[in-house]
Amino acid sequence: VLMGNSATVFNNRVKITGLVDFSRDGGTDALRQLAVSNEYFYSILVDHQPRRMLAAEQEGYDFQFNAPKDGAPVYGDEKKIKQVVANLISNAIKYCGEDKVVIINLKKTGKKFRFEISDHGPGISQEDLPHIWDRYYKASSNYVRPTEGTGLGLSIVKEILTRHYAKYGVVSKLGKGTTFWFELDMLKQ
Repeated sequence: VLMGNSATVFNNRVKITGLVDFSRDGGTDALRQLAVSNEYFYSILVDHQPRRMLAAEQEGYDFQFNAPKDGAPVYGDEKKIKQVVANLISNAIKYCGEDKVVIINLKKTGKKFRFEISDHGPGISQEDLPHIWDRYYKASSNYVRPTEGTGLGLSIVKEILTRHYAKYGVVSKLGKGTTFWFELDMLKQ
């Protein structure tokens, strides 16, 4: 189980490695068919954050997955989308409420497939919301419990989703929690 500074070092290494990988390949995305399902999200947790997932499960976190049975084929760079989802799940764990519930919803909305990752944590203030995607920005400590990190996670998410021409956003209410979401184009069937 990772605790304290060890967990911080691991998470920062994942973020910095992702940033280096992204700049190394010029940010070009290998867009191809990507099948999205509950198994896809579980593989992200297992493949990209095994220590984080193990620690979270041992600490009593409850991951709730909701997805259509048939999933959906979308266009996307699998490695980059996994990085987006891993960053968002990591944030949900970090800022999760006392109930320790992280909700992952997948749903079809017209010609798009929507990914939502929610927690019941402290939420993000309206003043901080416009800045959360900025590199090195950290929300006011008045609204969130103290955490360590590079401040790069959401800026990496923004960059990847922008290069995928994806719509993305966040809905948050102080004292109620936060939902990060993004949408990818579904393949024509």
